[in-house]
Amino acid sequence: MVTKQSTKLSEGVSFAEFAKLINKSKSYVSQLKSADRLVLTEDGKRVLVEESKTRIKATSDPAKWPL
Repeated sequence: MVTKQSTKLSEGVSFAEFAKLINKSKSYVSQLKSADRLVLTEDGKRVLVEESKTRIKATSDPAKWPL
């Protein structure tokens, strides 16, 4: 069964909603966008959540990982 939330996530969320989902500030999400670390919808106005989480993890700096 497809829920309303899973459909919304597959269609993308706003930048503010994405910040809330990953528990970060909107300015951090803006930095991610500027660094091309987000996967956006075709029109570039919404964030694809799971794809972006994967890209953020894949492009993270190992020097900043917790020990």
